[in-house]
Amino acid sequence: TSLGLAGGRLAPGDPADFVLLDLDDPSLAGAVPETLLAGVLFGASARAVRATWVAGAPVVVDGRAAPGRPSDEAVVAGFRAAMGRLWGAG
Repeated sequence: TSLGLAGGRLAPGDPADFVLLDLDDPSLAGAVPETLLAGVLFGASARAVRATWVAGAPVVVDGRAAPGRPSDEAVVAGFRAAMGRLWGAG
């Protein structure tokens, strides 16, 4: 609700953004409930993210782009092109 959007509950029509983390990933090793949030925010590696959903739709599944989403390679290529335009190299 900090953005003025509905949230804080699971109900039909409400936004539903989730992330699934691998708590056995070495970057989160040793985290206990009291330190898990800090560990995720400041120390989790990208490989610890196993899946994400935005507005209830899968974006990442098993660490890769979900079916029907742009491939990882396409996302990287688009990012490089945008940075090239931004920095005047493309």
